[in-house]
Amino acid sequence: MLVLLFLVSACDEGHESTPAPSTSSRTTTQTRPSPAPGADWTKFGFDAARSGVGPRRTGITAANVGTMERQRIELPGTVDSSPIYLHRVRVDGARRDVFVVTTAYGRTLALDADTGEALWQFVPPGIERWEGTSQITNASPVADRRRGVVFSISPDGRLHKLGLADGREASAGTWPAVVTRDPTHEKIGPALNLDGDDVLLSTGGYIGDTPPYQGECWR
Repeated sequence: MLVLLFLVSACDEGHESTPAPSTSSRTTTQTRPSPAPGADWTKFGFDAARSGVGPRRTGITAANVGTMERQRIELPGTVDSSPIYLHRVRVDGARRDVFVVTTAYGRTLALDADTGEALWQFVPPGIERWEGTSQITNASPVADRRRGVVFSISPDGRLHKLGLADGREASAGTWPAVVTRDPTHEKIGPALNLDGDDVLLSTGGYIGDTPPYQGECWR
């Protein structure tokens, strides 16, 4: 499998309106330990090196682990990638702990970590062209708390920069960034990564690994 590496600058701002959330929670009662300060898990693998080693203090102890409950929520699609976690994000004027997930067809949602409520949902433009087909993504989103944004991929080969507080998409400059002009052959499967100001992406083939492959780079 041919793999290409892309670096995309995380700079331009600019926003446009986004659809309202369409999810609903089924179970809203959960006892959850308070996260340790600085316990954000902003990317797959915790850090840019993919160490998988997070904060030592998780807030889960022998005294409270037995009080935790399983929580089940409804989502508008399959999340076939890992979520990211951010604590005390300002949404609707309140500080909330949130999970951010991306579905196989590129819908990205912020979910209240306490209730499972969808705080916002981003639906990539043109999703009706590929939703329900084999054209998917397994890429986990990545967040940049310093800029207050989260990056996500849609199966049409575009990288989206979304406001962490409201899910609005940046549309100025080169955003959304075009990662591949042949998304039916090039699948963006690996989790997104963030190193300083650069978003790193990889592409590979779908089942059968049929060329051609092609991509671009931005800084």
